[in-house]
Amino acid sequence: MQILLAEEMRALDRAAEEEIGIPGLVLMENAGRSVADAAERMSGCCCHRKVVIFAGKGNNGGDGSGAGRWLHNRGAEVTLVLACAAEDLSGSAADELQYYIACGATVLEVMDAEDNPRFAEIENLALQADLLIDSLLGTGFSGKMRSLFIRLCGCINRVKETNPACGVLAVDIPTGVNADTGEADVSAVRADTTVTMALPKLGLYLYPGAEHAGTVQVADIGMPVVVVQVAIDGLCADDRGQQQGCPKQHVFQCCHHC
Repeated sequence: MQILLAEEMRALDRAAEEEIGIPGLVLMENAGRSVADAAERMSGCCCHRKVVIFAGKGNNGGDGSGAGRWLHNRGAEVTLVLACAAEDLSGSAADELQYYIACGATVLEVMDAEDNPRFAEIENLALQADLLIDSLLGTGFSGKMRSLFIRLCGCINRVKETNPACGVLAVDIPTGVNADTGEADVSAVRADTTVTMALPKLGLYLYPGAEHAGTVQVADIGMPVVVVQVAIDGLCADDRGQQQGCPKQHVFQCCHHC
């Protein structure tokens, strides 16, 4: 199995759509179902389980909305905390949110880090949850997080400390972790499990990112093998990991298919 940088993963997504003709929405739908499956592996049967999903406006958030719909349909009590206005979404992420809403599941929008009443509501829901899902920021993150995301990540991490029985599942990569370097914002989400799409990302195996990722599961989202073979540079996981200071043993202990 090979390890990718963020731009290489974006190239795979483009090639799947432009060269093979697979719409991005198909891959996102597959990703959402993979996240829902991972949630059930963590929490058991989701019927009547309380799940809070923290979602951003990008494709990572779209994966979260898709997962929310699958979990809602399986009987979970799902609340999607959306870190923007619904109308700010576009493309496949907007489609997934509309499907989620059409199924009758709950959305709470939060756009201001100083909206204390809304954050009190979010924290109360999170403290009662059986599972928190982080789909705020994906592989495109670098640098420092905005105050809204710092506060949302802080909510996730506080619940994890307060209630260890509540699992934290990250989508693709924990929010606040750089997918290429493993650098982590001081407020980055600390997940129990990360389900990463198609192929693992280097930052999941470099410290401190590896500590934030928890157990890494690689989800098959239907990325065509021919696209993978053409688009990536051919480095094996142990080659790239060794070059970047990632222990070979650690890479292969953590990488496995869902």
